[in-house]
Amino acid sequence: MENINGGLSRSACQPDEATRNFFDQADEDSYFSNFINPFDLDAIKLRGSQSLRRLMHKSQVYCFPENPHVRTRLFHTMEVVNLAKIIAQLLGLNDKLCEAIAWGHDIGHTPYGHLGEHFLSEKTGQEFRHEIFGVILAQSIERDSQGLNLNQQTLKGILFHSQSQKLFLAGSYPEEFSAVRWADKFAYTFSDIDDLVRQRKVEPKDLPDILDKLGQSQTRRINYCLEALVRESELKGKVSFSATSEAELFSQLREWLAENVYQKEREPIFDEALDIAYQFWADCFSDYDPALLLALMTDREVNALATHALSSGQMDVVLARNFGVMEILPTLPKGKMDFSSTNLGIF
Repeated sequence: MENINGGLSRSACQPDEATRNFFDQADEDSYFSNFINPFDLDAIKLRGSQSLRRLMHKSQVYCFPENPHVRTRLFHTMEVVNLAKIIAQLLGLNDKLCEAIAWGHDIGHTPYGHLGEHFLSEKTGQEFRHEIFGVILAQSIERDSQGLNLNQQTLKGILFHSQSQKLFLAGSYPEEFSAVRWADKFAYTFSDIDDLVRQRKVEPKDLPDILDKLGQSQTRRINYCLEALVRESELKGKVSFSATSEAELFSQLREWLAENVYQKEREPIFDEALDIAYQFWADCFSDYDPALLLALMTDREVNALATHALSSGQMDVVLARNFGVMEILPTLPKGKMDFSSTNLGIF
């Protein structure tokens, strides 16, 4: 990559373009805003958030792994941060903005990862998306419901880090959004393969031949795709990874994962546990939206609640007193929540 020269530097989002969210208010960190890069300050706020801490006990793909090397949602986030910074620096983009978005991109995940999203969507009849909930957390739940007061670029980057939400973004958007989106895809695709073998869900000999074409180790595969992305992006003048043989192989690998891994990870026992937890909040704390309270739980908390209910035949409010959600319950909004992207106030 000796000829890489930061060819997208003219497209980089500059610190003086940073705009606060629609609250336009001072916060406990406002003093530092005169001395620190605004996107750096966003990253600092997100790293200290309760939402990020909960990700330590939320699934990436595999629930309750005994092996400590299997990724949780927090470790996945750390890998995305690393890759986003690499892509940004190679292309001359704003690595501070990329880092802030990367730290926040998955804070809205439910217990059991995407399984929890599917459950809540089916249970409530309202599509639940973690990227939307992530913005809600950052704006309205963190810091006793005062919010983190992040810049709009960071909030929008969190909202649009997945391909589907990109469709809702009108007009142009910073290239940093796409940099984080690809960092996320590279991180989870290759790490999920790594953990698939680590969890003995599949033998190495049964992995698709595509994998060997991308490299003989996780690091080599990521670097192979990173280099192709950077070269294609410099050629096109925007972050892009679609027109090369490397991009085609990567797309085929993602299709294999979707068909052979992700679609098979939903098990009835997880739906039953989620349903028990949802009903617990609905019955015992009816002033609040049970979907909100469930989304704030960790895998361990849902498992503890469901295990007790299944063994004893009853719910136990005392058991829940040490749950994280109970700590912030007094400051949470009451009544039904709107989890749609049309009411976020960042457009």
